[in-house]
Amino acid sequence: MSGAFGDATVAATRLDRLLHQATTVGIDGPSYRLHSHRNQAEALRAGVNARVSSRTRLRASSASMSLR
Repeated sequence: MSGAFGDATVAATRLDRLLHQATTVGIDGPSYRLHSHRNQAEALRAGVNARVSSRTRLRASSASMSLR
């Protein structure tokens, strides 16, 4: 790991000094930060599923037409 903190040991040391008197609060549940990403992914997934199902219907109808 390079960048602002250098290596992992330096990063851990800096965080320890910053947070040594802090209270840690565990939060359960979905991430609010990822809420918009989740909505975007669901919209994309719905669009892809709609295209796939329409292609499947087209293939099924063309296959039934060729059987006649």
